[in-house]
Formats: sequence, structure tokens, C-alpha cells
Amino acid sequence: MARIKIGDWLIEDAALTMSGGRLCLRWAADAWDGTLDSAAELLGVASELREVDADNMTVALYAVRGLASLRMDAEHAAMEAVLCVDPMEVGAAEKLGQQLEAQGRPLSAAIEAQSAALGAAIGAAETALGERIDGQAALLGAARVAARRTVTADADAMTADELATCVPLFDAWDGSSVAYAMGDIVAYSGALYRCAQAHTSQAGWTPDISRALWTPMGISADDPEAVPDWVQPTGAHDAYAKDSHVMHNGTEWVSDLDANVWEPGVSGWTQVDGDAG
Repeated sequence: MARIKIGDWLIEDAALTMSGGRLCLRWAADAWDGTLDSAAELLGVASELREVDADNMTVALYAVRGLASLRMDAEHAAMEAVLCVDPMEVGAAEKLGQQLEAQGRPLSAAIEAQSAALGAAIGAAETALGERIDGQAALLGAARVAARRTVTADADAMTADELATCVPLFDAWDGSSVAYAMGDIVAYSGALYRCAQAHTSQAGWTPDISRALWTPMGISADDPEAVPDWVQPTGAHDAYAKDSHVMHNGTEWVSDLDANVWEPGVSGWTQVDGDAG
């Protein structure tokens, strides 16, 4: 019994006989899903017929000149075709190509299996690395929270230079309508500021100029008792809060009220160890 290939159609267990330029091909009827007419149409346009082995390597090659006859053997449930053919020699190049193709199939399957295994290993490694990174991030986050609490508690005893090293621990000030509560600490321009009164931020109310809203943190490294000079407020955002200390005309003053825009000595201020003015 032979394996016959006509185009893409492969016939298993076919009987093949050759006589005087005519090839008789006989196969089980259930090997063809179509009708007798459709089989005749396929065989009528076939240009070649191949006998192949179990690895689909060509054993014999025939050029088909035409279909002589086709019949159904109902008694034996078989189909029989007679084709006018010319035997052809299978070229060395074609044989080599078929051998390489046959050898390449298992190699390709092996490569695909290796690729799948490698992909699975990479996926598992990425998952493990992601879990480890998440764990490290959680630890860093907890350490950051603990460090912020320590800085917040000890800030009044730290110099501005010392606090500057802690700036990365705190969120940057955001002027896009963020609700800040009294006591909140933000980072701005390399320094830390504590919120003096609850408010909703605006773009122009930066901590460095909004003295009514933000208090710079850290005592002076050169003079721990240093008090900032009074600067004329330009609006409510940079007015002085109650109990703010300033120096003006060589005298230290403390604000008697919130949103204080008055000049010390005029109103709303009391001299430290002195009179109100």
C-alpha cells in the first residue's frame, strides 16, 4: 500500500499500479469526503502525483497528463482512477530540501518548547522580583512615615540646615487647590514649612511669602534665637498670624492678632518685654 499526495490531498493506504504510461490508483471511498464529480474535478486539473513515505519524503514522482477514467466500486467501497502519467526523477535538490524540512520539524518543535519554557521562567522571575520590590517599597514607606514623625516631633530643636536634609521625607507643596490643615508640613524650595492655619492652596500663595499660612521650620544655625525681620504684607495670604515674632527697627515684636498686616509700632503688635503698638 502506498501514500499518495495530489496537491494538498493525501491518500493513505492506496493501491498503485503502473502500466504503459497509465497509472491505476485505488483507495477506500471513505478517504474522500466529496462526491465522484468533485474527485474528477480535482484529478482532472492535477499536474503531478507523488508517492511519499511516512515522513512525507517523495519516493516517486509522476507528471499527470490527464484523467482517463474514474469510477466508484460500490461493492468494495472503493474509488478507482486511471491517470495518464509520465514518471519523473526526483531531483537531488528537491530531495535535500525535503530532508531539511523533515529534520527541521522536530528542531522547530524543540525550539518552540525551549522558548515556552524560557518564557515561563522569565515570567516567574518577573513575578518574584515584582513581589520583592513591592515588599521593599512597603518597608521604605513605613520607614519614611516613622522618620517624618521623628522630624515633626523634634523640628523645634533642629537647625534649618539639619531640616534641609529631611526635605525628601515630605511631600512638596502643591498650589492646585489642596486643602492643608494646621500643622501640616510641606517641602518648598529646599526648606520645610509648617501650616499656620487651615486653608486651600492657591498658585500664588507659596510658603516662602505666605507668612499667615506657613511658618518656616528650623532655628538659625548661627543664631538659635534669631527672629526674622518684619516685611510689609501684600494681602491676607502673607499677613502675619497671631504670636508671630518679628524684628522691626531694632525691636522684637509679637503679633496680637491673626491676619495682621499692620506695621509694628502702629497697631496690632506688642513689643517683647515692652508696650503694645
